[in-house]
Formats: sequence, C-alpha cells, structure tokens
Amino acid sequence: MSITHLIQLILLTCLLPLTGIWCHRRNYELQQNKAAIPLWKQRACEKARKHKASSHYICDDRGDVKCLPGWQGDLCQVPMCRKGCDPMNGYCQRPGECRCRIGYTGDLCEKCIPLPGCQHGDCTKPFECLCRSGWLGLFCTEPTCRTGCHNTRGYCEAPGDCRCRLGWAGRNCSDCSVLPGCQHGTCNKPLECNCLAGYTGLLCSTPICAVNCHKQHGYCRKPGECRCKVGWMGENCDKCFPYPGCVNGDCERPWECNCKPGWGGLLCDESEYEYRSKA
Repeated sequence: MSITHLIQLILLTCLLPLTGIWCHRRNYELQQNKAAIPLWKQRACEKARKHKASSHYICDDRGDVKCLPGWQGDLCQVPMCRKGCDPMNGYCQRPGECRCRIGYTGDLCEKCIPLPGCQHGDCTKPFECLCRSGWLGLFCTEPTCRTGCHNTRGYCEAPGDCRCRLGWAGRNCSDCSVLPGCQHGTCNKPLECNCLAGYTGLLCSTPICAVNCHKQHGYCRKPGECRCKVGWMGENCDKCFPYPGCVNGDCERPWECNCKPGWGGLLCDESEYEYRSKA
C-alpha cells in the first residue's frame, strides 16, 4: 500500500461516524512510519513523476528510496563500476564500466602508462620511464656496452655488445685498425699502413729483395730473396743464359751465342779454320 492510499484510508475512516481510538491509532501509525524515514528521502519520493524519470531509484510503500541495480549512494546517483576496477585509477559513468584516469590503462585500470617514446623501460606511476637492465637514456634507448668498451672508439647496438668505429679494432676497440688491404704493416693511428721490416709499398705487399738482386732481371716473393726471371741466372740474376748448346760463345742478353775468338758456327762449336773452309 502506498503512502497516498494510506492517507486516503485514514481520512476516510476519520470522517465516518466511527471515530475514536481506532482512528487515533491509524494516524499514529502513519506518523510513526514517516518519522522513521529521513525528510530528504521523503521529499525525494514526493518529486513529480517527470523528475523521477532520470533518477535511478524507486520508492517503496513506506516512501523509502530503493536503488535500482547497479546504482548506489544516498539518492542512488553513484554508478557501481565493473568488479575489480581500481578505485583510485578508474571511474565509471554508468554501471559495469571501468574508465581509466589519465596515465592509466588496462581492463581494470591497474597499469600505469609509461612516458611516450619509452622503448626499454617500465613505470610504477604514470609517465615514468624506468630503464630495464642494460639500457640508459631518457627513453631507455641507449644500450649499455660491454665493460671495458672504449667510450669514444666503440659503440653498441644491444646490451653487452662492443662494436668498433671506423679505424679502430680489438675486443674493446682500443687498438687502431690498419688501412684496408694492408698486408704486412701496422698502425699507430687509424688507417695507417706502416710496413714491417722487409716490405714496402702503399699496402706493404711488396717484399724487399736481396741487396744486390738485379732490379730488372730478378724478383722475390719474400724479403731477402733473389729469384731470376727466365733467361737470367746468377746469385744476383745479372748473367744471361746463352743459347742452348752454345759451346764456345757468350751472351749479352738471353739466348744469344756470341762466339769467342777462333770459333764460329751457330753454336760456336767450329774452329775458325773449319768455319771459313765451309764458307
């Protein structure tokens, strides 16, 4: 029975000839029930129906406010968020929602959002970028190189790495790198090619032959050697090979057979007398 029906019943009863104790008791019960409900709740239930349309409660027969499912608060104006929604980082505007405040994410708004651009870091509060092991920098983009890696001559692309810049070499990039192609040389600074003993040339690829080795007729494959080219012989490759079979002749250049005095013929194997007789 609603409050309105109860009031109408009391008024009707009291207007009838049946007055007295019963009518007095009914009025007393009505006053007692309404007195137990706070005035602000009574007024909420007495609002015009058009105002109740946007409310999230109903009123029971006693005139007390009862929240609809999913709502809470004195006048049921507070929606009940999704179960588990973080009470500090999340909120809702209708029942069952879980909207995250700025800086938080996740189904229940339980995760912080790191600093935009943070690549290898995490956060414990919004917009932090706490670098994981092996990374440095504002956005945790700079890897920590291997211990001992030279600060300026080396770099790394991953934690624990050590790559050498142009002109440097070695495990920690502390050694200079010789000129590319340098075969038998060293360096005191990047891209040098200082030849070791016994070698010469831009790339130290040419061995230095024996001291007296003929420059045109001799060559060497290692320092101190003297190998003769075809047609030459001798310790220093300064003697020509005569024509094969030349007996009594010499040469000034390979494969000659210049007859000595008193000899003639193609191979200088005929005496001058025999040679002239044939002529």
